Amino acid sequence: LGLRQIDRQERLIQNLLMGHRLRFAEGSLESQRLEPLRLIERLLRERGGVGHRGCAFALNGGAGLGVFADTEALQTIVENLLEIALRYGAETVHVGLDREDENWVKLSVRDDGQGFEPERAEEIFGPFRRAAPDVRGTGLGLPLSRSLAEAMGGTLAGVSAGLGRGAEFTLRLRAADMKGSEDDSA
Repeated sequence: LGLRQIDRQERLIQNLLMGHRLRFAEGSLESQRLEPLRLIERLLRERGGVGHRGCAFALNGGAGLGVFADTEALQTIVENLLEIALRYGAETVHVGLDREDENWVKLSVRDDGQGFEPERAEEIFGPFRRAAPDVRGTGLGLPLSRSLAEAMGGTLAGVSAGLGRGAEFTLRLRAADMKGSEDDSA
C-alpha cells in the first residue's frame, strides 16, 4: 500500500510539472522523431504482474513505426492512460500501435474496466472530472494528456460502450519516417 501511495504522488507531481512545462512553452512542445515501441514496452514491463493488482497487459504492433513527439510528454500520456485503466478496475489492457495512414500513427489503450456513459466522452477530458465519483484521482490525467497530445500536433479521444463495458483511448500522432534515423525513445 505504501509503495502504491508513493507511485500516486510521483505521478501527480509529474503531471503538475508537465502541465507547468506546457504552460510556459505556450502550448507547444519540441517534437522529435522517435520510435515509441521501446518506451511503451518499458512502461508495460514496469506495471506488469502482481505489483499492479494482477492486471494483464498485451501489446500489439508498433515495430518500425515512428512518430513526431516529445519523449517526456509521450511517456506522461501513456502512463496516465495505463493508470486510468488500472484505477477503473481493468483486468486486461490491450495497447495497440499501428499506422493509421501515411500521415498518422495511432496508439490505442483498450481495457475491460468500468468504462463510462458514451455521452460523457468529452466531459471526462475536463479538469477535475472523473468517469465515476467513487474512483480516487485528481481528474487531471486526461485533460493534461489531451493538452500534451495537441501540443505535439496530435489528438486524444476516448470512447466507451457504457458502464461496465471498458473504455478505449486513442492517441494520434504525426507519423515520422524512421529510415536512417536513430532511436531516441528509450
